[in-house]
Amino acid sequence: CRIAENLAGAYMRYSPSSIWDNAAGEMIAAGAGAKMIDLATLKAPIYDAAALKNNEFIVIAKDFLAREDEILRAIKQINL
Repeated sequence: CRIAENLAGAYMRYSPSSIWDNAAGEMIAAGAGAKMIDLATLKAPIYDAAALKNNEFIVIAKDFLAREDEILRAIKQINL
């Protein structure tokens, strides 16, 4: 909700999560112009109803989307 309120620039999730942990938050963030990115695929998450698990992800607030590539490069460098 901090991203939807434009009070945070990004939220990263580096621990296991399930679709019910993330789907509603993604919809709220998307409604506010933010973007959720699966860090394994660098695309929008695909919710797997059979596995019920999500990859690590980041949500970037709309005011920071112009810097999306820069943010993703920085995350990749941290994870080396």
